[in-house]
Amino acid sequence: MDEQHEFWQRPVSDTLSIEIVPGEQPRLLINRHGEAVAQLKLSEARALIEVLNVAIGELFILQRDPTALSRVQTLLAGDITLSRRENSHRTTTDKSRIDGHIKGQELVRRYRRGERWFGRVDLHLADLEGADLREIDLTGADLSGANLRRANLFYATLAEANLTQANLEETGFFHANLRGADLSQAVLWRAYLSRADLTGARVTPEQLEQATVLRKANLPNGAKHE
Repeated sequence: MDEQHEFWQRPVSDTLSIEIVPGEQPRLLINRHGEAVAQLKLSEARALIEVLNVAIGELFILQRDPTALSRVQTLLAGDITLSRRENSHRTTTDKSRIDGHIKGQELVRRYRRGERWFGRVDLHLADLEGADLREIDLTGADLSGANLRRANLFYATLAEANLTQANLEETGFFHANLRGADLSQAVLWRAYLSRADLTGARVTPEQLEQATVLRKANLPNGAKHE
């Protein structure tokens, strides 16, 4: 590559690097063994980041359990019903409207189209094992008895959610908002709670001991885990 164009470069591995080339239309280059294998405009680079974020979540799940993909496909074709709670006090908008009962596959489709607010829905006993739901807003939702084993809830909002007796085994809660959530009798074995906010949550020290990672999490009493 012509050295006069080199501007910013960072190695990814021994064979892969990322480079930014300035100009009227700045480009991002992906290099392998010193040779460009892809040139991306800003809009393309942003789109790639979005796709990579999803792909990394899938890889994380599949690395732990190679059978997870088939479970997710089963989920998408399944008949998990959601219902809007009658006591919802949130103003209904076009973006967040959930018309009565909807299937799990519709929830996932809406989520993948960009919708994130599903507050106060009834997911009692729902099977969402292995689902990628990062950044979803389930404020006040009823997830009692739900199976969220190995689900990806990174950056999700579950404030005041009912998670009593939920299966949260190996569930990812990185940076999740669980303020005031009820986790009574929930299974937290090997759950990933790094930087999660558990302020005011109903959860016992014994339950939290099951978790794999609690680093820098806000604990129910307001203290921060080291």
